[in-house]
Amino acid sequence: MRHVNGQLRDALNRWLEAERSSADGAADEAFTVVFRAVPRMAPRPGFAANVVRASRRPAGLEGTWVDSWWTRGAVAASLGLAGVAAASVAPVALVNAGLATLVKGIGTGAWLLATVLSVLGVGLGAWDVLASIGRGVGLALRDPSICAGLAGHLFVAAAGFAALRRLLDRQEETA
Repeated sequence: MRHVNGQLRDALNRWLEAERSSADGAADEAFTVVFRAVPRMAPRPGFAANVVRASRRPAGLEGTWVDSWWTRGAVAASLGLAGVAAASVAPVALVNAGLATLVKGIGTGAWLLATVLSVLGVGLGAWDVLASIGRGVGLALRDPSICAGLAGHLFVAAAGFAALRRLLDRQEETA
């Protein structure tokens, strides 16, 4: 390993000298030699297998009751019993459940329709408020003094934007 480190150090020094002398071609060749001298690093044999083995089990569960064979067996048995119970439901019960679901669905649809109509009624009320505000603004704009004031504000705003644009254009020219 010392031989590799010495070889790498020598190649690195040659590259740095070539860079300092501004010889681009020689510097590029020396740089290539440096990276050829860098030792290849590889993980230990069995590293991937250890990672896979460690990822199968959540950290901190080793040796706890969650990790035991009887817990896994109990979970499997309960899932099996649930499957048996689901398979043994009488067809009549399934038909009754289907009718109950249909009736419940119709009730839900009626409730949804009533809710949508209620929301639309509230929305129309909001439009009435906005229409009232619009009528008030329209009445205010009939007064010439208010129109003149708004025009003056518009003129001041436009002049401010024009001055700001000129200022920014001058800064760009000097930069």
